[in-house]
Amino acid sequence: MAAIIKPSSGGHWYGIGEAVGTGHFAIPEYDKNLRHARKEMLLPSVTTIDKIMANYQLTAWKQEQLLLAALTLPEIEGEALDDRIKRIIEDSEKHSKEAAEKGDIFHSLMERYAKGQSIDITAYDEWIQKGFEKVTGWMKEQGCIPQYVEQGFACVDYGYACRIDWAGVCGGWPALIDYKTQGTKQNRAVVFYDSNARQLAANAMAIPHEIKRHINIIISTTEPGRVEIKEWSDEDIKHGWKMFYHLLNLFMLSKNLEWDAEGRRYV
Repeated sequence: MAAIIKPSSGGHWYGIGEAVGTGHFAIPEYDKNLRHARKEMLLPSVTTIDKIMANYQLTAWKQEQLLLAALTLPEIEGEALDDRIKRIIEDSEKHSKEAAEKGDIFHSLMERYAKGQSIDITAYDEWIQKGFEKVTGWMKEQGCIPQYVEQGFACVDYGYACRIDWAGVCGGWPALIDYKTQGTKQNRAVVFYDSNARQLAANAMAIPHEIKRHINIIISTTEPGRVEIKEWSDEDIKHGWKMFYHLLNLFMLSKNLEWDAEGRRYV
């Protein structure tokens, strides 16, 4: 039987954009792979690099979705085995796609809010309305002033790029905020992962000024109005950067890439 479950695509890549302060903006390059990256000097994204490390929680969840689909999807008389397997895979991936769509919607609303655009929040689902109210209320209390929103940055010193949700001044200090939408359960704690700290640390390194506050905000998609905010300690961020730095080196080695920071090219 030929392989039915295909490996994921070559990840997300960015081109180096115009200079900004001591850094550079990044330009997303779609439908690119490793071959394009070598030729066009594209930088891998933080999330692409971080995926080189096993995510056991995500793997277990995907396996659970696959089993549920296999056990509950109605059979079609005369259907070939390969076709049934494909239907099972497609059905199991629906939840992850729906979760990604919810995240996209909330991120879009927060971008519009930061840019001062009008929003009819009543047109959205209850979890969005209440989550938006909680998050924006907290930002007002903190006196948050945006500088960069949904902006790509290239870290040319280390050879990677990222897209940040929000960076600016919060509570009087330069801050980096990353939003996460998550299905939560009543009376159960929200889980913050080491990967969240790694992402914030790597993103902060790419921004052309020092970041003092590194914040994750989780918005529940299943408990309207539940919002959890975590500010990572300096030690957490230092550890996150160390981990990411080693993952970056491992990624480069595994792809047979070597980044020349001074020449801003692969050698």
